[in-house]
Amino acid sequence: MAGTADIKITDNVRQDYSDVVVLIPSYKPGPRLLKLIADLRKSGLDAVIVNDGSGPEYEDIFRQCAEAGAMVIGYETNCGKGHALKYGFEYVATKNYTYLVTADCDGQHKPEDICRVADKLKAGNNIVLTVRGIKKDAPFRSRFGNTMSRFFFAIANARYLPDNQSGLRGFATSNINWMLKVRGDKYDYELNVVLMAEKQGLEISTVPIEAIYIDNNADSHFRPLRDTILIYVRYIQTVACAAISLLINILTVLVLSDILHVGFFYIITVLNWLIYLLLCFVIERYIVFRDFFYTPGVRRLALSIAKYISYYLICMLGVHLIPFAVPMTIFYLMSVIMIEIAEYLLLKATYDH
Repeated sequence: MAGTADIKITDNVRQDYSDVVVLIPSYKPGPRLLKLIADLRKSGLDAVIVNDGSGPEYEDIFRQCAEAGAMVIGYETNCGKGHALKYGFEYVATKNYTYLVTADCDGQHKPEDICRVADKLKAGNNIVLTVRGIKKDAPFRSRFGNTMSRFFFAIANARYLPDNQSGLRGFATSNINWMLKVRGDKYDYELNVVLMAEKQGLEISTVPIEAIYIDNNADSHFRPLRDTILIYVRYIQTVACAAISLLINILTVLVLSDILHVGFFYIITVLNWLIYLLLCFVIERYIVFRDFFYTPGVRRLALSIAKYISYYLICMLGVHLIPFAVPMTIFYLMSVIMIEIAEYLLLKATYDH
């Protein structure tokens, strides 16, 4: 993964952004959207706004955006951010842009940061994610959601990303075809896009930006409980093979350790790894992600071998060191939790190194 080298834009150097468009999904936007469009036009950036069924009372804001030079498209019924993004992708695909930047409409993304993403793309990067400097005074839902998504993303992909939920992102328009196939119409879509990029082995670059939360993020339409549940339901569906593998592994240990006893646990461990291999490297490749270019990666294979060896060692040490009887399934669950946390910490510690 590329580093997070800072890109500086100076006022006396006008960048050529004729091949870049900024896509802004908008649902019931406020006046900050008008200011954002004005700032983007000053920077030489074209903008496409998707009216995600905001209603007739917001027509005046969208009309003013169009008069300010933005391309405004949309539909009458609110369908969600993911749907709005895909609707915008289809529109951008009909134009002659080489790069697109997605940004939110609520003022969280500074124009200079949008320009930095555009510059990163023009420097030859295929996908650019922004990394927000989330501080302790940030809204709890933002800190909690970002922490959870970092952990589960790292475990599922053997890759640590410091921020996979920021709405400010950049893509070469050559990615549009596969991004239109990604499931999800709400906030879950953005995480699924990053998951699918990783599954395909696409290089992801990052750019640090400032996290802005205006009035404690009051203008956000994100529903903390409902949308968080939706995100992780979709997430589990995307990594279903890994989740099924874990369940089968636990059941196998529960049943076979009683039948074959602990002396045959090494056979159970090998069997479980073969189940994981079948589900996560074969079925994923040829069934779940058959519509995508899919590569599981050598790193993921190597980590899976190391993890299953560790499961075996921890379980065997527990059986022989603890003086009283404990079910093997308990040892196995403890080893899975310990190893997954250790894997996350290792991936985080070695990020970009």
